[in-house]
Formats: sequence, C-alpha cells, structure tokens
Amino acid sequence: MNKCRVLISVWLLMMFSLSAQAMALKTWEGEDSSLQQQVGKGKWSVVIFWRHDCEFCKREVPGLSAFHERNKDSVAEVLGVNIDGYANKTLAEEFVAENKPTFPSVIAELRTVGLSFQQLTEEGLRGTPTYMLFNPVGQLVAIQPGLIDPIDIETFIAQRS
Repeated sequence: MNKCRVLISVWLLMMFSLSAQAMALKTWEGEDSSLQQQVGKGKWSVVIFWRHDCEFCKREVPGLSAFHERNKDSVAEVLGVNIDGYANKTLAEEFVAENKPTFPSVIAELRTVGLSFQQLTEEGLRGTPTYMLFNPVGQLVAIQPGLIDPIDIETFIAQRS
C-alpha cells in the first residue's frame, strides 16, 4: 500500500473517531456515552435513528427486533438512537413501552446527531428512520435513509463477512 493511501486511511479513521466521539449519547439512566463507545465491539452494528412520533420507525421495530434477536449473540446487533433529546425522554419511553423493541436504545440531541452525521457521511440527516451500518471494527460502511428490510441487512453483512 502506498504512503498516500495509508495517510488517507489514517485521516479517515481519525475523522470517524472524532465525529463518532462528538455524537454525544445518553443512556436511559442519563449516563454519558458516544457512538464510538457503542459500535465496533467485534460485531456488525446496525444503528437506527428514530423519533417518538415517527410512524415509519414504529413499522420498523418488529423486523429490527427479530433481526437483533437472530444475530445479537453472533454476528450483528441493533442500536436505537432516539433523537428527541433527553428533555423529551418520557416521549421516547412511551414509544418503547408501546412498540417493545428488543434492541437497546440511547438518547441523543438532534443538533448533535445532525452535526456528527454530516461529518461522518458528508450528507445531512434526512429524517427518521435513518440507518448507519458499522463493521465489526467500528468503521461506517453504509447509510440508508428511510425503510429497509432486515433481510437486506443480513445479505449485505453475509457478502462482506
């Protein structure tokens, strides 16, 4: 590999680390976290950004929950990122109580997510649901605004594993 390519790879990795670190998250208990702490733990990570009032997000929960249950102990896991903000935690809790996702979620501020998303993807966050897919070492490999069939995620992962 030539030096220029190595430098670009290192630069991209540093940019991801800074952007992922900048995406401040909170657990339901209010503990600080970051996207970087949540992905890259030896499994593929499917991150879904959702809001309490997103009808499409509600429709995605059963398929994503089934995907998470099938894969969480082996190849992949799902992480929900609620973008209503911690001040609106009650609304997010109502969504979880009503829709019963089996995958964990954290809470983020929309502004923080929007800025970090822009840095990571060079695109603006278009709405919810939006997906990011990270490989087992935590590198962003795909983004998908809108609905997605979990079978397509499994196929994508299988082709790259």
